[in-house]
Amino acid sequence: MKTTLKFLPCLFFVALTILYSSCDPNNIDETQLRLVFDCEELELNFGDDCIIGQGASGTLDSNCVCVPFQVAFDCPNLAANFEDPCVTANGFEGFISQDCSCQIDPTIFDCPDLQVNIGDSCITAAGFEGVVDQACNCASNVSYDCPDLQANFGDNCQTAAGPGQINQACECVFIEPQFDCPSLAANIGDACTTADGNSGSINASCECEANSNTFDCPQVGANFGDHCITFDGYEGFINDDCDCEIDPTIFDCSDLRTNIGGSCLTALGQVGVANQDCECEVEPTQFDCPDLMLNFNWDCQLSNGEWGFVNQNCECESYPDCPQLGNVGDPCTTPNGGTGTVTQDCNCE
Repeated sequence: MKTTLKFLPCLFFVALTILYSSCDPNNIDETQLRLVFDCEELELNFGDDCIIGQGASGTLDSNCVCVPFQVAFDCPNLAANFEDPCVTANGFEGFISQDCSCQIDPTIFDCPDLQVNIGDSCITAAGFEGVVDQACNCASNVSYDCPDLQANFGDNCQTAAGPGQINQACECVFIEPQFDCPSLAANIGDACTTADGNSGSINASCECEANSNTFDCPQVGANFGDHCITFDGYEGFINDDCDCEIDPTIFDCSDLRTNIGGSCLTALGQVGVANQDCECEVEPTQFDCPDLMLNFNWDCQLSNGEWGFVNQNCECESYPDCPQLGNVGDPCTTPNGGTGTVTQDCNCE
């Protein structure tokens, strides 16, 4: 018992020491809750909304970069969707088509491919003035027996075999030349070679007669006054210049190949009337453009010496490279509604 009491002071001291140590502020647990982010500096997680410069919105990617929201377009290169409004290369209103091209609005024109309406003025492929018909073709407004050829029955034309004429079937048929001597395909006075190889000329009996005398015109084997046929098929005679001159009894005005009061062409190619002096004269009142003494769509000479046509403003205008599309290099609309350029072969590509 004495031994136990002897150690009580020591046990009390140890207990106080333990109690004091447990109340030391340095030993109190200071652990606190703290949020953890994918991107610590921004205090944001991947996929969170974020703000780009100048207030634009975006989303945070896996590299902690704020990227703008991606908008899905039907046509990303144009940043547009199908049917969105647009303007074609030549300035017409249109819409974005399924092939991501700006197609002209078909409601603007009756004929979208030509960008014209039915009844509009146009220029045919042959360069004549025309009107757009119901089939969206440029039809000539001049009445022809053969509209496709823009010619009438009996008009002169050119076949592979030589000069011809338009027949009743609207075909260009070759016309057999008329000869004084059909079997020889030659005319009286034509140069020829006899059977024995000598030079001669066709006589009135359609025989090749050797030249036994001196001709007034050796180069044609004929004499002054001999019968001949002019280059355009009229009967004539050999004049003093050794030319085949038209018979003056055929026309009042043989030089003009017409009679007084008949139609003729002036030196400038204008249509006129032969007067009493056999001069081809025109009246200004007969022309669409009196100052030029020309009609619309007639040929005219430009300042550079080339030929053009008279437009509706009475000005001489160059013919377009491609009557239906314009000039080479001009913008145009392709058959599928796309934007193209007029090529050298008059296609829109």
